[in-house]
Amino acid sequence: MLPSLATPLLIMMSRTNAKAFPVDIIEAARIDGLSEFGIFFRMYIPSMKAIFSLNFSETGI
Repeated sequence: MLPSLATPLLIMMSRTNAKAFPVDIIEAARIDGLSEFGIFFRMYIPSMKAIFSLNFSETGI
């Protein structure tokens, strides 16, 4: 796939996956005392591994 066509598709997929992340999990993490950075690095990033691997395979990085 051409990189110029892959970029909008990957942005759309990343945004859709990010919006689908459950708010209840974020609230539970805040109640447990996790900071915003902790939520991002310990919960959000691991759930996005599939999108990151697709992004790297499509763009050839």
